[in-house]
Order: sequence, then structure tokens, then C-alpha cells
Amino acid sequence: MLLETLIRDFPYYVFWKDRELVYQGGNNQFLQAIGAPSIHEILNKTDYDLPWKATADQYRDTDLKILAGEKIINQREVRYYEGGLQKMTLINKMPLKDEKGIIVGIVGVHQEMFVLDNNQHDVFISELKNEYELTKRQESCLLYLVKGMSYKQIAKALQLSPKTVEHYLTIIRKKMSCSSRSELIQKALQLSSIKNSLLK
Repeated sequence: MLLETLIRDFPYYVFWKDRELVYQGGNNQFLQAIGAPSIHEILNKTDYDLPWKATADQYRDTDLKILAGEKIINQREVRYYEGGLQKMTLINKMPLKDEKGIIVGIVGVHQEMFVLDNNQHDVFISELKNEYELTKRQESCLLYLVKGMSYKQIAKALQLSPKTVEHYLTIIRKKMSCSSRSELIQKALQLSSIKNSLLK
């Protein structure tokens, strides 16, 4: 009972899913963030049923890695919440195991860092151009990537083909000396427009 109370009132967003990636629970902070009046609003639902359904494919890919035994510790991501609100969030995810050590699902603990406004987006874009000499298209691709969108979603937003988006992001990785998508996102999040906001 004490543990349940601690989780329920924990100041970070806490949730857990089963092996089918269906939500089985969440604490008060998580429910408030997604605009759910009660736990019944998320039970037996997936990411495709919640406010961030546009980026559900990406979250599912990550969750499948967690089910395979991987962990995510203190990873910064832009997350979407009720009303289209965008928040820089510190992500932690790990396998949920039973008493025999068998993975039966995943548990996530997210910490809200700050809300992104339009001005911060503009500063972010300006820095990308000045520091890495990215073209306007490349800047847009990277910003959408940081927001959590997949290649297909970026292509649709920019009216490009997924292959063209992949080509742009490959060029960006070379310009920013990154070997992977996750490294590229992490490096983009170190730009001063983002870093200064973390210190406020």
C-alpha cells in the first residue's frame, strides 16, 4: 500500500505497459499530463490512442528494444501532450520483470524539464544555420526529428519523399559528426538555445 501511494504521488510521470505495449497503469502526474481524468482512460490503450499518436511508431520501436532487455537512462526528448503542448522531457525506460526475472512489460519514468515555445524553436533553427551551415530543408528535417517524428512523418510534413528526408539527415549527421540518429538528436539538444532553457 505504501509503495502504491509513493508511485501515485511521485512528482515524475510514471507508467507501465504489458508485453503487447498496452498501458496497464500510470500515476497521477502522468494522467494529468495526458488530460486523463482517471486511470480508466488509459487502461488497455496503446500509444496510438493517446495525444502523441503521431509519434507512436517511434515509441513502439523503442519499447520493443526495452522488451529485449535494453534500458534508456536520462535521454532527452521532445514529447507531445494534451492540447499539442511540447515539453523537453528526460526519459527513463526499463524492462518490467516478474518474481522469476522474466520480462513481462516495460516501466517508464519521465521528468518534465521545460515547455518549448515558438521563440525557442526559432532560436534553435538560427543556431543550426550559424553553427553547422545547414540548409533550410536540413534545418526543418532536424527540428522535426528532434520533435520525435519518423522519416515518413517528416516527409509528409515537408512534402518530400522519405528517401529525400533520409538523404538530408545523412548529410546532417556528417556535418554534425554523428554516427547515429540518437547521437544526432542528443547533439542537437546541446545547442545553447536548449541548454540555457534547462538552466532556468
